[in-house]
Amino acid sequence: MIDETLLLYVLGESEKEFRKKVSSIQKECNNSLRDMDYGAVMTHSVNLLTLMNVIRILNQLMEDINSGKFNTENIGSCCGGVCGKQ
Repeated sequence: MIDETLLLYVLGESEKEFRKKVSSIQKECNNSLRDMDYGAVMTHSVNLLTLMNVIRILNQLMEDINSGKFNTENIGSCCGGVCGKQ
């Protein structure tokens, strides 16, 4: 079983790394826009949107873990005990 505190730490560190990448890509996108390299702007824009979605998902996962949404008592069931099947 993974320690919850360690998992939250790793997720938080991953989020920080992705935020740094977003900042870097934003700078690259601005430079490409300045140079009128519209193909690169499109690529950077897609990368930005993808990373922003990854950050959103990481934040949601951390919130779910913190709120206790993941029930570890019924770990052997298919859906965490929601359906009543074991």
